Parts: sequence; structure tokens; C-alpha cells
Amino acid sequence: MELGTLFNFAILLFCGLIFAKIIRYFKLPDVTGYLIGGLIIGPSVLGLLSADAVAGLSLVSDVALGFIAFSIGSEFKLSYFKRVGMTPIVIAIFESFVAVLFVTLGLVLSGQTLPFSLVLGAIAAATAPAATIMVIKQYRLLGGALLGVLFTVMLRFFKVQSNRMVLAIAFVLVTSAVANALNISALLTTMAMGAVFANLCKNSSEVMSLCDHVTPPVFMMFFVLSGAGLNLAILPSIGVVGVIYVVLRVMGKMAGAWFGATVMKADHNVRRWLGPALIPQAGVAIGLTVVAQQVVPQYAEVVRAVVLCGTLIYELVGPGVAKWTLQK
Repeated sequence: MELGTLFNFAILLFCGLIFAKIIRYFKLPDVTGYLIGGLIIGPSVLGLLSADAVAGLSLVSDVALGFIAFSIGSEFKLSYFKRVGMTPIVIAIFESFVAVLFVTLGLVLSGQTLPFSLVLGAIAAATAPAATIMVIKQYRLLGGALLGVLFTVMLRFFKVQSNRMVLAIAFVLVTSAVANALNISALLTTMAMGAVFANLCKNSSEVMSLCDHVTPPVFMMFFVLSGAGLNLAILPSIGVVGVIYVVLRVMGKMAGAWFGATVMKADHNVRRWLGPALIPQAGVAIGLTVVAQQVVPQYAEVVRAVVLCGTLIYELVGPGVAKWTLQK
């Protein structure tokens, strides 16, 4: 009996709940449990979700990435940058660029093709801010900018919190849909929408808090689904590539953050300890594997396997390292 898509959604949620509960006994982040749980129920292990079912649930990834990008964009407040100056921007540029450079060159020198190396190098730039924040607490951009303005204007006509939450969800979905229809980056467009909204709307923090009530099940399904998409059969073929990606990304993040902080004459503790705090990698990187599937489909499976394996490693050690470096 085929129970259909709704039943598959339920499987993702049950799996996420169960494995998050289990993983907490090991004092590891929930996302690690989601990924491991997805791997176990996916076609590579138990097969509770078939490969066709995993492919048929791609809508979950689109929605989750929209909210991830919207959340990231909302952090780009001009008031913050006016207060702290150019230091965070310069550090971010160097820590991202050097990670890309290290991984790309390392893969090319190991004999990988340039397109494949560039894709993995680009993904290496992504960092998971959520993991570090949880430790502390326990483009085409014109279209996105216009939608951010429209969102801010329309919000004035909706005062009830539930209506504002619905409006936020609608704008995240429509921004992603418009970007996909125009064949432009949905991630960057939604991020731009969030950034414009955060700078124009005085109540942006309140609206983002409302979104936090909606996103947990979406993110849970996204990470479980990502784990289910890992094809264990190709793991033996990515050994060297995986090691290069994991090691050189960390080296690039640390070297780039140190160099950027040194150039901007940042505090000694920032220069010394910021790099390790950038180790975690999760949502955006996994989302970029979806983009890679469209751009370089011939490398999609290997890219996804490398990034997911790297994510598991980073999420095992990253939060602990982030906690330690934040204390330093």
C-alpha cells in the first residue's frame, strides 16, 4: 500500500524527534541526530524512504532554504555595522575567500577536475552561524530588495501576530518562487529581502521571533531528508576528496579569520580564537548541494556525500570547539 507524500512527511518528523532525543544523551546538537536518523531511514540503510520518495520531497528543501536565507538576511542591520565598523566585513571576506582558495587548490592538486573543485571550494565558504549561536544561548538582489520594501509596507496593515506570521511565510515563499521562475538565486534573493526588511521595519525582530515558531519542523524535515539523501555506496570513492575538504576548509577558515582580524587590528582574542568558532557547517552548505545538483549534475552525488560527511564531522566537533573558543 502506497501511503503517499503526507505519510513521508510524518516519517521525517517522527525520525527527527526520535533521533534528536537520542543524540542529546551524547550532548551533541539536534542537527547531528537529524542527519544520522535520515541516513538510517533512507535508501542506503533501512529503506523506509525510497530514493524516489527522497527526490519527491524536494519542496521541503526549497521551503527550508527560503527561511534560512531570510533569517540570515535579517542579521544584516546597518545600525550594527555603523557601530562596529568594517572589521566584521573584512574578516568575513578573508575567512570565506581563503577557505575557498585552500579547498579548490587542494582538490585541483590532488587531480580533481576544476569544475568539481570550484563547486566544493565554494561550498567550503559556508559556515553555520546557528550552531555557534546555540552554544552562546543553549544575487540578483534588486527583486529581493523590492519584495523586502513591499513586505515592510504590507506589515503596517496587519497588527495581529498570527497574521504577521502568515504574511512573513507568504513573502518567504513568494520570493523563493519568483527567484526560481526567473532562474536567479533563491538564496541570495530571499537573503536580500530579509536584509531590506530588517533595516526598514522597526518590528523586524518581533516578526523574526514569530517565524521561529514555524520553522523548527521545516528545518527538522530538511536535515532528516538531507541525511536520507546520502548514498553510502559512493563513500569509498570520496576518501581523499573528503579528507582534503574537511581539513583544508578548517585551515582556510582559521588562516583567513586570523589574517582579516590582523589587517583590521582587531582584539588579540579575536585574532587568535575566532577561526575555530567558524568550524560548524550545516544548513546553508547542505542547501548549496541542492544548487550544485542543478549546476553540475554529473558531480551531484559525490558533492552531496562529501558535504554531508563533512557536516557530520563538523557538527560532532564544531559546537564543542565553538564553546571552548568563545570562552577564550
